[in-house]
Amino acid sequence: MNEIRNRALRAALPHILIWATVAIITLLPDIQAVAIETKVPILAFLVGASVFMTLLLGIGATKIFKKLSITRVLNFYDICSIFLTIVFVWELLANKFPVLDPMIFTCPTRVFQALVVKAPILLDSAISSMFLLVCGYFLGIIVGIVTGIVVGWFKVLFRVVYPVAKLIAPIPPVVYIPFALVLLPSVMYAAIFIIALGAFWPTFANVCFATHNVDRRVIEAAKMLGAKTGTILRRVILPSVLPELFAGIFIGLILAFIMLEVAEMVGASSGLGFYILSQRLLNHYDVVAAIIVVVGILVVICTVVFDYVEARALKWKVRLGA
Repeated sequence: MNEIRNRALRAALPHILIWATVAIITLLPDIQAVAIETKVPILAFLVGASVFMTLLLGIGATKIFKKLSITRVLNFYDICSIFLTIVFVWELLANKFPVLDPMIFTCPTRVFQALVVKAPILLDSAISSMFLLVCGYFLGIIVGIVTGIVVGWFKVLFRVVYPVAKLIAPIPPVVYIPFALVLLPSVMYAAIFIIALGAFWPTFANVCFATHNVDRRVIEAAKMLGAKTGTILRRVILPSVLPELFAGIFIGLILAFIMLEVAEMVGASSGLGFYILSQRLLNHYDVVAAIIVVVGILVVICTVVFDYVEARALKWKVRLGA
């Protein structure tokens, strides 16, 4: 009985928060009314979210899709409840009661308004940023994987390079930005280099250490069966280091996003980082918050794609119950 009540509460909470937010937006007077031209975007989002979540719950309850169980739907509801609570409290304190400074603390109503009004610029900036991210990230992890396997494969090389790498890796890549801007032919190449550097070190360190620690008896057994070095690297070493490799490239993804925004703020003339800096200087904090929302969406998309690829690549690990 308690389990049923718990599930019912988890299912109802997001909808309660949504409609409570709709109520305060429409019924209570706005402190930031001068800057609010329309409330349609946020109201449309909230009502749409309620409808979507209702459909999702119905799909989970009817078990139309096996992977979309009621447990997973409720877990998604719990995450939504956290964000909806933040939106509700934020709107209340920033736009309905004079608790937060309206100049700095914009409100969700203005943020959603900015998302719609500035959508073309935000889209162009996001495309520019993702181009730099993809180029820098994949360059960094490819070089990290190759050099990590090579250094980890040769014991003498590992003993020399790995301790040096442990000293250099903690240095923040941002300190190289002045040199990158001077030495590389354009700001774009400098940004790609900084992003690649952020993705390189965690990938290299994890792959290098994992390669070095592969059971040598397995390698010797492969050699006795006539396997060449290339075959051993492809069929023995690479599968063995995959868990550590994915751990490294995930950390690299996080650092790549951080380096992307920093690099764009320092020297770029486009992208989300540059747009944040320009809007902050103009005190357009509603647009700044909208950009942060866009960055968050991009991070979620990249994380979901990463988790899907990892699950496919490490399917054997899931089957073994690891």
